[in-house]
Amino acid sequence: EQGKLDDALAYHQNALDAAARFYGEEHANVAMAYNHFGIMYRRFGKHTDALDFHRKALDIQKRLPGDNYK
Repeated sequence: EQGKLDDALAYHQNALDAAARFYGEEHANVAMAYNHFGIMYRRFGKHTDALDFHRKALDIQKRLPGDNYK
């Protein structure tokens, strides 16, 4: 189980890093990458970590143009 979590963490970290480099920190794709981290943590039963990543995703979404998350 821990090996699967470690693999998933590495995969999602690479995706997050690539999105942040390509789009910048304040972009919907970066928020989506944070959200995917949250989903992954939730699946492994790490609910506090999951919530932290979902909040990061929501914080970015709130700062993006549009009224979808305000």
